[in-house]
Amino acid sequence: MKIVYILAMILISQPLTDSFYHQNILNNDHDAFTVSNNFTSHFSTSKNNSNWFVLKFYLSSRVNVSELHLKFFYECKNIRVEWCGYIITNLTYSMRGGIISEFLNKNDTFLHFQIGSFNYTYNRLIRYNVSVSGAEIWKRNFTLSQGIWYLICFAGETIKSRIEVDFNATSNVKLIGMEEGNGTHILLPEDFWGNLNIKLGYYGILVLNGRKSIYINNTFIGIHYSMFEYNCQGFEDFQYITPSNKKEGFTIFSIFSHKIVLKDFKHTVITGKNGKWDFILNLFMLGKRLPSGEYFSPGFGVGLVYADVKLP
Repeated sequence: MKIVYILAMILISQPLTDSFYHQNILNNDHDAFTVSNNFTSHFSTSKNNSNWFVLKFYLSSRVNVSELHLKFFYECKNIRVEWCGYIITNLTYSMRGGIISEFLNKNDTFLHFQIGSFNYTYNRLIRYNVSVSGAEIWKRNFTLSQGIWYLICFAGETIKSRIEVDFNATSNVKLIGMEEGNGTHILLPEDFWGNLNIKLGYYGILVLNGRKSIYINNTFIGIHYSMFEYNCQGFEDFQYITPSNKKEGFTIFSIFSHKIVLKDFKHTVITGKNGKWDFILNLFMLGKRLPSGEYFSPGFGVGLVYADVKLP
């Protein structure tokens, strides 16, 4: 218990401010210039809560995509974090983009510890409802090689969802399949129950030997998102084990203005087959006071956004 107390004191020794909305954007080319194109198509989901949408294309040769434009309409209930975004992949090479948002609250509190067969959990994490009408994401002027490509759009976690896609490219593109469904989820540090989990406000997070297992019925598509991409301080070791027992991971130290990456994923997104997936998380993350005097919060800290999708 002394260790828990000392770590708690470290975490709460950060300055307090009011609650606020925090949004991070991945690769959204909002202000990019759009070139002319020969292939223009509009696609939309048709069900009440399709929070993933897969388009399968065959490219007969190298293709220039002048514009990919996505619009998300969704409602979420009792959530901590919301996400909308995309993955473009040929299951070997992938690219991603999206928006992940949260309400930061200084009263967020979570404590879990386990000693042998005894465990205790205290959960006072703030949750909220949200309705989004037309969140927009662009990606412009990029090329794709010849072959089969998947555009996977997803939002979560939702109770209602509609996704619209505008895809403009050169003419040697053929749509050969399309699927939609429900099954987008977001795992946060408090979902990885370990020997010790602490979150106090939006100032710091600790996870020791956190573990989480999930079961996938179709194809796993996921994005690991870490606030160490920004100005947070501390340490993260995130590992996953696929149903075929393949193991990959990400390990980083961030101290003052230095980031030391000891291990990284081979790809920017995680994909794989159905079955049991195991995840392991060790994390100690603090915010940082910037030269401007502004305090940069770690917020949710680490997230795994994933969907159980049926590829066409």
